[in-house]
Amino acid sequence: MSEKAQKWILEGERLKERSKRLPLLAPIECELEIYEKYIKNVPKGKNVLVLGATPEPRDLAIKNGLICYALDISKGMLDKYTKLMEFKDNPNNIIKEGNWLEMNFSENFFDVAMGDASFNNLATKEDNEQLIRVLKKVIQKEGYIVLRSLEFPKIDPIPIEELVSLYR
Repeated sequence: MSEKAQKWILEGERLKERSKRLPLLAPIECELEIYEKYIKNVPKGKNVLVLGATPEPRDLAIKNGLICYALDISKGMLDKYTKLMEFKDNPNNIIKEGNWLEMNFSENFFDVAMGDASFNNLATKEDNEQLIRVLKKVIQKEGYIVLRSLEFPKIDPIPIEELVSLYR
């Protein structure tokens, strides 16, 4: 029995109207407030990384005067979710297709990185740890990483001290 690779379905009401993006698909208001709390600590004109295509944190970054880089492995998702953005035509809305584990931004390029359930999209604990190491290089030493959801299904959890150490 051979398995055929399944493609992302990039259609449907939830991809056409932002108002139809409901939890768990979209962050709720109190979660957006957490993103914004950290975004407001970053001086205007600085760089923000969004892991994935999620429009809500991208709009928050741009609304607060930051340059937002959205990085996703799927150009189709980037294109679809960009259409839902309030600031989709803003020059500070920069989209990049690519693998998070292989991003090649300069060291200390970002002041904050945000992820909307991003770590759930990686297959292994090793991939999650690799992403933390990559983020450690591209985020300023005093920068922030803000995650909406962090889960490690079917593996031993990483103690918080070790996770912080991997990040720092």
